[in-house]
Amino acid sequence: MESYRQGDIAFFRISEIPKGFAKNEGPLEIMGESGLHLHRIAGVEVFEPTAEAERLSNGGSDMPVAIIRAFEDTPVVHDVRHDSETPHLILTLPPGIYEVRQARDNTDNTGD
Repeated sequence: MESYRQGDIAFFRISEIPKGFAKNEGPLEIMGESGLHLHRIAGVEVFEPTAEAERLSNGGSDMPVAIIRAFEDTPVVHDVRHDSETPHLILTLPPGIYEVRQARDNTDNTGD
């Protein structure tokens, strides 16, 4: 599967928009997991999960954040809100349909 990544956001090319996603007005903005940066994608069709998508994915635990359709080369803008020691390169997605996923830190910080 063709994929692209910018920091904690991954884009996986898919062949069609899955059942249970409804078209919404863009742009798509996803806050990075740290809360200190924003990934912004404009000029695409944005499809967000509905209750049906959550039901189809067994409660939403493995559900994409969104589905996007890019009609032309589309930049993913990375807005850093602090001085980052690991800057992200500018990402350009080629035309296509993408499942957008956010990496989650599953580290247990309870000290156990």
